[in-house]
Amino acid sequence: MLKQIILYFFSHGIPGVITFLSVAVYSRMMLPEEYGVFALAMTVVSFLNSVMFQWLRLGFLRFFPRDIEAGQMSRSLSTVAAAFMIVVVLTASLSSIGYIVMGSTAGIAGLWLMSMLIGWAQAWFELQLTFFRSQMQGIKYGILSLIRAVLVFLLSLLAIGYGLGAYGLLGGLFTGLLLSAAIPTVTIWTKHIRIRHVDLKLLRELLHYGLPLTLTFALSTIIHITDRIVIGKVLGLEEAGAYAMSFDFTENSLTTIFMIINLGALPIVIKTMERHGQKEASLSIGANIGWLFGIGLPAAVGLSVLAPSLVNTMFGEEYRAIAVSIIPIVAFTGFIRCMKMYGVDVIFQTMKSTRKQLLPTGLAAVSNLLLNLWLVPIFGIYGSLIGTSVAYALGIGYGWIIAYQLLPVKLPLKDMGKATLAAGLMALLIWPLRTYTGAGFVVLSVIVGVVIFVISSWIMDLFELRQMTKRYWHKGKVKERVNG
Repeated sequence: MLKQIILYFFSHGIPGVITFLSVAVYSRMMLPEEYGVFALAMTVVSFLNSVMFQWLRLGFLRFFPRDIEAGQMSRSLSTVAAAFMIVVVLTASLSSIGYIVMGSTAGIAGLWLMSMLIGWAQAWFELQLTFFRSQMQGIKYGILSLIRAVLVFLLSLLAIGYGLGAYGLLGGLFTGLLLSAAIPTVTIWTKHIRIRHVDLKLLRELLHYGLPLTLTFALSTIIHITDRIVIGKVLGLEEAGAYAMSFDFTENSLTTIFMIINLGALPIVIKTMERHGQKEASLSIGANIGWLFGIGLPAAVGLSVLAPSLVNTMFGEEYRAIAVSIIPIVAFTGFIRCMKMYGVDVIFQTMKSTRKQLLPTGLAAVSNLLLNLWLVPIFGIYGSLIGTSVAYALGIGYGWIIAYQLLPVKLPLKDMGKATLAAGLMALLIWPLRTYTGAGFVVLSVIVGVVIFVISSWIMDLFELRQMTKRYWHKGKVKERVNG
């Protein structure tokens, strides 16, 4: 598992760094109200992607390795492509109705249409990534992700520079996604897609597995966008834009780290389940949760402690006051969200019990909506943060209770305790660095934090790091003797 995590660290981490740095550029070139428009458009993209297409990606990831081993690659790709086109036609029909209804408001209608186009492009691009991920081809996954990140950044930068504002950013995203997805579409998919190979049995299997996930993702997206909509309605677009910039910066940073672990771990969990059964899969999931906690917690702590340095270095002046005050809370909320999404929810997906995943997500969605409606008018942005944090805590707690009944997973509590101690020591030692600004100081602070955590983890033998070090050292010595 460690080998896969390291591989995806480079393949997904480098594009993540580009996305991370783009925030610094966009926050200096766009006003908060412009980013607010972009954030509202992306709520439509997020909802479309999660509700209408995520089920297809997860079904593809779950069943494609089986079809590859059975020599039925063409059947799988043809069926998935057909399912994608069906969903595009369905969403196009629904969006046309919405476009007609909002036709009198040209600005909103145009934004809606742009959001739909981006949603389709992003969904198809992520299917290309899922193809490589299902076969654990981390290098190809990384190359495609890097191409996408660079194209989107450069094209968006060019469009914003011409004064196109939010629409320039949206246009750069759409074009970058299309150009990136074109590469594997031409070289892989077009060679295998045949109408006669579309399999209705596989399509039903995908639907049976994925439809409960559609409702789950709808509820998850509601959780994610409720705060922005309520803040935009109650406090205005400027507040929503500043909030969204800070929230996206923090949550995307954490999600990238968690996703790197999940990208390597989930295919291993699924293969373990298929080949060795529940007992071995339970051990694999427990190890996955341990790695998520052990790497995600220090990342969240580091973001919280270094928030003033990061914000004053990377954010435009209009965003700084809000960002410094909310990033520590958002880091805590994002950590809980990612632990549920990439840790607890994996149990439901592995056991093919996606319907039961609805219950904790539904609880979190309803709680988040009610708490935001209640607290935002009273406490403003901080009311939204409190409501979202409580909602995610309820979701992960209830989700763990249900998931444990499906598959008892033994948590590596000892290692999780060591990770907490190491993260606490790291926070204590890097605290004096939080007031320094400048790119050099930010990079140095991050390096110092990582070094402190790694040394502390090695001393405490977190995840048996000392044993792994000895094994790799011994293998190196053996190779030297053989070659010598």
